[in-house]
Amino acid sequence: MSSRHVCAIFLAGAALIAATPPPQATPGRGPTTTAPAATAPARPKIPADTAEIQQAIDRGEYASAVSGISRLLAPSHPVDYDRHLLLMLRAECELQLKQTTQSISTLEGIRKVSHENAVIHDEYEALAMIFLIHKSPALTYTPKSGASRIPISILERTRRKELYNDLFTDEFAIVQKLSRDAAFDKKLDPVVAVCDQLLDVQSAEYVATGAIGKSRGLAVQMLGSARIAFSTLLRNYDAQVDQIASSRPGRGPFRGVNQGQSKTLNEIVYNCNLIADLIRRLRILADQPEALSRMLAYSEGLKQNAELLLAGNTIEPLGPLTEEDTGTGTTVNPGRGRGRAGRGVIAR
Repeated sequence: MSSRHVCAIFLAGAALIAATPPPQATPGRGPTTTAPAATAPARPKIPADTAEIQQAIDRGEYASAVSGISRLLAPSHPVDYDRHLLLMLRAECELQLKQTTQSISTLEGIRKVSHENAVIHDEYEALAMIFLIHKSPALTYTPKSGASRIPISILERTRRKELYNDLFTDEFAIVQKLSRDAAFDKKLDPVVAVCDQLLDVQSAEYVATGAIGKSRGLAVQMLGSARIAFSTLLRNYDAQVDQIASSRPGRGPFRGVNQGQSKTLNEIVYNCNLIADLIRRLRILADQPEALSRMLAYSEGLKQNAELLLAGNTIEPLGPLTEEDTGTGTTVNPGRGRGRAGRGVIAR
């Protein structure tokens, strides 16, 4: 083969190579060059003790803090931490995560245990937070009095004390008006309304100020005004019980009560129980543990007589309710209300 033929073949091969397109990369095959995968952000470390939990909360890592709290509260955990503190931190985290139902449930559990253990300070703390959540639609509280009426998010932990102060100021004015109305009413409903709200107001005052002077002073006033309503009702109930007792035959098969008398006696039993409960609640709210002692005993004796009549038994009349029975049973001293909350059991 001549050199001319060799050169022609070489040139033809070079042209063919130049005309061939480069191979395309097939997905999943062959050596392809790709950018390195993005590194996933590290998950927050689960806190190992209360200090780390508080740090996680301060960083806004609420879910991580809840996980750490659950570990510390586990029965198998070797260290016995402050259970009340951990549960209050859990309630805070759940609130920050906008899990209000879970937060209230946690707080109700704290309140129940504190109530059973007669740790009134811890109970106030849980009650006040529940009260604030209930009064804050969309987790926002709008003050009703004072210079500023600007809504405040209850998730702002740095303003929580300010919020409790506003809450107490607003709600105390409401319950104060209710107590004034109750003073001129001889029924139980106004007293019940005051007692139902005064406990929440007292808890807000304690968390806001560290004392319960105003709310306790109001409870002392309620003891005096409620005494009038209680004594009027108890005198009426006693007269009804004596009338039913004297209308029955002393012997024979028909010693029971008729349908109308049964209804009256059941109402008396219910209201005597309610009066006794209200006395006990006001005693605690007013920090007057012996107040209305004679009236309380009279109410319980009257209830017992009504129950005996319902069962077809005879009774021993209690006699009239005297002025001594309707007294407070102790020296009422409003000045005590300026102090701090003592230890005791709050009655709902």
